Amino acid sequence: MIDATNLSLGYGSQIILRGIDLHIQAGQFWFITGRNGTGKTTLVRTLLRQLTPLGGTLSFSGAMQDHSRLGVVPQTLRIEETLPTTTAEFISLGSVGARLPRRDLRANLDYALERTNLAAQANQSYWELSGGQQQRARIARALVRRPKVLIADEPTRGLDVEIQSALLEQLRDLNATDGITLLVVSHNLQAVKQYASHCALLSNGGAVALERPHFDPLEDTLGGGL
Repeated sequence: MIDATNLSLGYGSQIILRGIDLHIQAGQFWFITGRNGTGKTTLVRTLLRQLTPLGGTLSFSGAMQDHSRLGVVPQTLRIEETLPTTTAEFISLGSVGARLPRRDLRANLDYALERTNLAAQANQSYWELSGGQQQRARIARALVRRPKVLIADEPTRGLDVEIQSALLEQLRDLNATDGITLLVVSHNLQAVKQYASHCALLSNGGAVALERPHFDPLEDTLGGGL
């Protein structure tokens, strides 16, 4: 699905990460973690083809070759808050450009609402939702394409602990039940240890790929907090 060998990543002549080796397969639940400024966003932008590697090789196969089967939950969304929109309308915007028949669009919307427990809020204003519900709506917006791969950038940021746990449980269920490959950027060390099947630990200008249960380097590198 994603094969990266000896990648160098950065901007212009500035290398942020080097020597990156990652091999991500379908059905895995990856976390990308590290302290602030270690290059997590740079790595994600490269995987989304928004940045070109400065060196090494990066290849995609399977669902990663089909942009229509890739769902993305960005850390922030620029939305005009004065624009009235229901939760269902907000989620449906994720299907723009998918070129699906109306019947499939409706079925996909129902799926996204159901998988994020937002069916009861479908006709409610998006702006009236709680912070946790809005974040679930953002995930639903990515799910409305019925993706095979979901990339989420700090999906639990700014949420209280209980809501974070509920959201991560939903993501784990999408992975386990729906078979969606997950790549989640997170500062939450406990979440990585509890939910990840694999982890890319970024530090000192590089990355180490870890596989459960061999997560000891997380404590060694991040045990003092992020």
